[in-house]
Amino acid sequence: MSTLPGPNAALLVVDVQTGVVAEAWERDRVVANVALAVDRARAAGLAVIWVQHEDDELQPGTAAWQWVPELQPLPSEACVAKQFNSAFEGTPLLPLLDQAGVSRLYLAGAASNWCIRATAYGALERGFDLTLISDAHTTEDMTLDAGRVVTAASMVDDLNTAMQWLSYPGRKNAVATAAEVDFGAAHCDAAQAPSMAFDPSRHYVHLAASGQGRQVPGGDAFWSLPEAELARFDEGWLVTEFECASDWPHWERHPAGDEFVYLLSGAATLLLELPTGVQRVPLQGRAAVLVPQGLWHTAEVAAPSRMLFITRGQGTEHRPVTNGT
Repeated sequence: MSTLPGPNAALLVVDVQTGVVAEAWERDRVVANVALAVDRARAAGLAVIWVQHEDDELQPGTAAWQWVPELQPLPSEACVAKQFNSAFEGTPLLPLLDQAGVSRLYLAGAASNWCIRATAYGALERGFDLTLISDAHTTEDMTLDAGRVVTAASMVDDLNTAMQWLSYPGRKNAVATAAEVDFGAAHCDAAQAPSMAFDPSRHYVHLAASGQGRQVPGGDAFWSLPEAELARFDEGWLVTEFECASDWPHWERHPAGDEFVYLLSGAATLLLELPTGVQRVPLQGRAAVLVPQGLWHTAEVAAPSRMLFITRGQGTEHRPVTNGT
């Protein structure tokens, strides 16, 4: 039994990208097994979370960085970008799982001796129960000094053996094949399965220039992300939602690009600081305003309001409101 309180389970699909598995051991068989695991997890009502590596050789938008053609995330499924071996390091994965009440993970992907191993140990060390899908992960042979070769098959076997026999207090770890793993036995039934659809009141969504969208924790959890993670939002668009019960306490502007402001409910007035003076733009009835790049703006709230913001880049500058201006 997991040491975490949540009742739900999820399948992590890690780094099954064109450039990662191109020369991998039994690539086609393993990718087919990953696809089988994804189909069975979806049918059982589990969330599927996609973890995608980025580095100098896997630059976002390149062919090597893309998912293999046999696998594609659904629009409602979360995608998490990473730059380290463990899917938990420097990413929003842990708060995403916490938010969804996940305490048991199923794991598939590549490479067995690098990111799968690091993610498996990272999950157990953070209190999750873990099942490694034994025929749905792979790697490449490694040539060591003096011509010694560690075969991919031996590394797959080694990790499968470790995940079967490791012992962590209060946690369960196991291995199972893609065809035999019992997703239905997870303590997450279809009625309780977490939805990974965009919840704008609790999460932000980043729409990258490459066209990929991914969900990230909102509010303080977003701004407490490591600098390297925040830097990824300097391109593309960030989608956020806020409830405003009173006037904004500050002016703000976005040096990286334009911002669209949508009033979803309530009543407010947007103040735009133009060279000729402050322009007041009333917002009522699901109105929308385009705020140009770098333009200072604030809002006066006449009635509790929900606002949706779509912002180019993540950089935001603030200055306090004084004497109502």
